[in-house]
Amino acid sequence: MIKPMLADKSKPFNRPGWIYENKLDGVRCIASLDGGVKLQSRSGQDIGYKFPELADINRQAVKPCILDGEILCRNFNGIQHRINKQSSLDIKIGVKQYPATYYIFDILNLDGQSVMPIGLIDRKRILASNFATGRDAKVLAYYEHNGIEMFNKVKADGGEGIMAKQIYSPYIEGKRSRSWLKIKAFTEDTFVIAGLTRGENERAKTFGAVILGKPDNGKLTYVGCAGSGLTDTMLLHILRGIEPGHCPFSSLPALGKEVLTWAKPSIVCEVRYLGFGSQGHLRFPTFRKLKGVKVRTRLADIADMEYEAKRERLLEIAFDTNGMTDQCPERWHCVTFDECQHCPFYIDYNGFTVYCGWRATYG
Repeated sequence: MIKPMLADKSKPFNRPGWIYENKLDGVRCIASLDGGVKLQSRSGQDIGYKFPELADINRQAVKPCILDGEILCRNFNGIQHRINKQSSLDIKIGVKQYPATYYIFDILNLDGQSVMPIGLIDRKRILASNFATGRDAKVLAYYEHNGIEMFNKVKADGGEGIMAKQIYSPYIEGKRSRSWLKIKAFTEDTFVIAGLTRGENERAKTFGAVILGKPDNGKLTYVGCAGSGLTDTMLLHILRGIEPGHCPFSSLPALGKEVLTWAKPSIVCEVRYLGFGSQGHLRFPTFRKLKGVKVRTRLADIADMEYEAKRERLLEIAFDTNGMTDQCPERWHCVTFDECQHCPFYIDYNGFTVYCGWRATYG
């Protein structure tokens, strides 16, 4: 299994010795092309069966190779729909509804020889000479100048952002490096789900959007609603997990939508947005994911950004290790299992239980 190289964060810049690419909003994928096609997710899982339209991309390669790239559909909803399907029927329907394309930005091995120690710009040339862009797989374009100008254009077009990469950098497997920098056009932050709006048409049986609040000095401030980005699976997951309650805001907000239910402020989600409007509401909010299952702390604790940063770090550890971790950001040593269950760093991550040292010690 090859673990992909990871990028750090940055603001836009112009700098000699760097190239710039569009930041993609899909599923990271290592592709091994050697007489057939093997597609591996960031966590090492086989995902080739979920994207049967990519089964012949090895024909676009001159020699056997291992590639790094990202699988995209027409929009983020599409790729979320595809990656969560398991049955053959659902996968066939997904191919028709949301056809996928593999965008390649690096080559790691050519004809059995690793090229990871070679500088990025030379790997780009090797990739271009060994792989022909086609319908199902394409080599991602890059630009050598004007990172700030490119970022501003991508942001104006509503894009995800850009990547900046140092041209002489080797490929550092499984590590986060300052040689690769992600520059996001949108902001991502965590918000409390305060309720649900009533759904219409295809969402009539679930709900329309999550009502969002931001903790402020122990109180919750209304910041808007997010309906975009919610998959069918996530709609059902939230609907089943929500705890009905009273309006958690100090005064009823003007939603402009019918409320299906208010909720106890116990579930936190990540939302992407393009700043705040004049009334303090999120502009172009898109639901991204839940942050853990339930928040087992007081509302005031959720407002603690340092606390949230530590939770985020544990989630990253969980993702990188597929849930197998003995790292606790607080280095706490719980005496009883009950203490462990109520630890704010006890997280159910995609079916894996992640909690400080108990996993390693007690299995």
